[in-house]
Amino acid sequence: MPVPYDEEPVMTTTAPESCLQANVFHARSPESVDAGAINARVDRDAFAAVRGIFSPDEMAEALRSVRAGFRPELDQPAIGEAPAAVMRNFQKLAIGGAGNHWDYRPRFMRTIYNPLWEPDIYGMHAVFRRLAQVRNVLQQKPLNHAIDTIEDGLWTAARLQHYPAGGGNISRHRDAVISTVTGDAGVARFHQLLLLITSKGSDFTEGGAFCEAGGQTYDLESEFRAGDIVIYDGTTMHGCWDVDPHVTPRLDTLDGRLVALVSLYKDMSADARAYEGYEDCDVDAGAPVDEV
Repeated sequence: MPVPYDEEPVMTTTAPESCLQANVFHARSPESVDAGAINARVDRDAFAAVRGIFSPDEMAEALRSVRAGFRPELDQPAIGEAPAAVMRNFQKLAIGGAGNHWDYRPRFMRTIYNPLWEPDIYGMHAVFRRLAQVRNVLQQKPLNHAIDTIEDGLWTAARLQHYPAGGGNISRHRDAVISTVTGDAGVARFHQLLLLITSKGSDFTEGGAFCEAGGQTYDLESEFRAGDIVIYDGTTMHGCWDVDPHVTPRLDTLDGRLVALVSLYKDMSADARAYEGYEDCDVDAGAPVDEV
């Protein structure tokens, strides 16, 4: 059963800041990422972060570029698209609990898909490719595995998630479906990478990413900043607290929180329904499944 909405964790930093700092690993390039150390930390604490591959200045330029290419009139509803729609440039706005998943999971967010074989309308392809290379190093795959093409039935779902000022959020969940799909395709470990394009304290003041581990709730963006890569695995319970709920939402802007993701998705080009056959993979009761 899904976790009731009124059981969402209270937004407090119960984990000491030093614990967040201890989970930051430094690297200058995807090839220099210490996969063994990071995977061990994720196994122990359910999350880690990599700093140094992207700079805050680069993310500020990325934010300007995405805003320049953003067109709010392209927003589609939360449900109803063909599964293959996300394999093209495509964006949708999700408010409420309806979605392409199998539970009721309230959220307020926009997803902007920008696959790397599509036109680079946001100027983000170089960023997405480098981020996907970090994923491949962590998963012990060739550096450019499944980035520009479909390989082993998987492709890089390069996308942006926008949590609008005025309450943008997603309730607590685990990335159970895509972790199972990638495992079935022969990927030994699943990693969900979130590249922070915005920073709490400058781009927004309240809310942001949290995760739960070891009886603690971590306010991740109290320590992590634009340019940091936050890493979860398929067991990490995480979400996003309401972003600047004191602000009146404006859906014609990208104000609020913005992150980039490069998850490996199943090839859905011939599917009638998204992730058909994986509806019951989230077997540990009480854990909502991931967003599609």
